Amino acid sequence: MADAKADFDRAKTDKAYFMRQFLNFTPREDQMPVIKALNDGAKRILIDKGRRWGGSTICSAIAITACAQTPGLNCGIFAPGEDELIVFFEHIDKHISSSKIESSLEKDDKLLKKFSNGSFILGRILSPMAKGKRGRGYDLEIFTEAAYIMDEELHVVRLGKLDHPGAVEILESSPNGLNHFWQSYNDPDFVSFKFPTRMNPLVSAKEEQKERSKMTDIQAAQELDAEFIDDSTAPFPQTLIDEAVKTSALQRYWKPSEDRTSGYRVGLDLGRKRDNSEM
Repeated sequence: MADAKADFDRAKTDKAYFMRQFLNFTPREDQMPVIKALNDGAKRILIDKGRRWGGSTICSAIAITACAQTPGLNCGIFAPGEDELIVFFEHIDKHISSSKIESSLEKDDKLLKKFSNGSFILGRILSPMAKGKRGRGYDLEIFTEAAYIMDEELHVVRLGKLDHPGAVEILESSPNGLNHFWQSYNDPDFVSFKFPTRMNPLVSAKEEQKERSKMTDIQAAQELDAEFIDDSTAPFPQTLIDEAVKTSALQRYWKPSEDRTSGYRVGLDLGRKRDNSEM
């Protein structure tokens, strides 16, 4: 009886222990520094990772654990688009379906999970035309594929932290040039980590090398090695693209026209860092 109580008390504070005992998920050794940073009280964490390292897997487990350990916790998951948000919530569903806390779910919607202790996980898209981004203060904010979210959209959510100074913010993404994600990586307010794809022991070294051989050096450095690549020499640097699509002038023309069946003009850079093609 005493041992059971000790286990329960430990699960209320020890994140890795809770994941192992209640989510049936054991964080890898290379993922443990992120959990340690949270245990040490970090309020801003950045995970710069290569593809298939497992950023969504560990961050979704963190979200569920935080909700279970802290009654009434409000957790927001933010992504640049619907696809990225759905993928993240698929990881949440996978954790919950194999856990011991599935029965504590009071609401199990596609992008909303409410628990019996009053905590919830809510997903939102961060784009100029998306709705439901404002008006909430979150205790835990996780930005998935953060490097592909516009800086201005991140700012909209961060304003909710003005009266939540204890809120925790986690950015996880592969890099995307020298944009705001790179700036946050070098910001001393963030505890930043770099995890190349090869650090995931589940990734086949042979398959990674095969994919690397099909990439340019720049593409492999960014997508697999989690390196920040200066795109200032690209035909359309990412900073210019972000500025072009977030201006009030563009929205003024776009909003009255979005429901009309008229023609549109679109610029397309097919290869980005892979080649020199653009239309």
